[in-house]
Amino acid sequence: MKAQLMILLSLLLVTPQASAQDPGTAVATSMSLLRKLKRQELTMRERDALAKFSADALASQLAAPADRLAFWLNLYNAAAQLRYAQDPARARDQDWLFTKRFLVVAGEELSLDDIEHGLLRRRSKWGGGYLPRFFPSRFERLLAVETLEPRLHFALNCLAESCPPIEVYRPADLERQLARVERWYLTQEVRYDPATKVAHLPRLFLWFHGDFEGRAGIQARLARLGLVPDDRRIEYRYKDYDWSTNAAKWTREE
Repeated sequence: MKAQLMILLSLLLVTPQASAQDPGTAVATSMSLLRKLKRQELTMRERDALAKFSADALASQLAAPADRLAFWLNLYNAAAQLRYAQDPARARDQDWLFTKRFLVVAGEELSLDDIEHGLLRRRSKWGGGYLPRFFPSRFERLLAVETLEPRLHFALNCLAESCPPIEVYRPADLERQLARVERWYLTQEVRYDPATKVAHLPRLFLWFHGDFEGRAGIQARLARLGLVPDDRRIEYRYKDYDWSTNAAKWTREE
């Protein structure tokens, strides 16, 4: 209850002092926002700074691919936490959680779907990862991550039990962080039975099949991690997604 109250106050209260302070660069602001949410501190300064960036200035600051990817990963996870604080009872209302725009970045109101599918993936929410994002906005064309990083699916937390844990992503350490969270999540979620040659996989692989370059890409990824043998005769079955709420799931590093 204390955590929810602190984040809710952060959503409602804006003071002149908080607005006047500069939390730093865009990436630093995203990191500070997420860390404060974990520590149950007020976040008016960071949210105010995010809203006041111009889109062009933001694009300039996020010119490096690692900066851009870390920024949007952090903002997605922060936005989910902020959304939960607004009304915890509605956390499993998927329309309310994913599609309603409420986080302001560079003057643009964004939803969780906008961040995930428009800015991180540049692909449709539907179609198993094989359809493009139809009619992207100028904001998305200017600020989206250019090259799809499939491990983003092991980094985004939408408050559900089956979601991976939250980490604050740092551009200089991004590759190591993504590799670690991928291994951790898939080690927890993948189960292979050598007797039946059946592998039970997280449903993320089914929903975003195209993001992982189809069956061959999934097979190669799991074999590289030592979770299944490199055998095309394996049968894949996809586990149900546990949508029960778990709003405070963090990696040990953060």
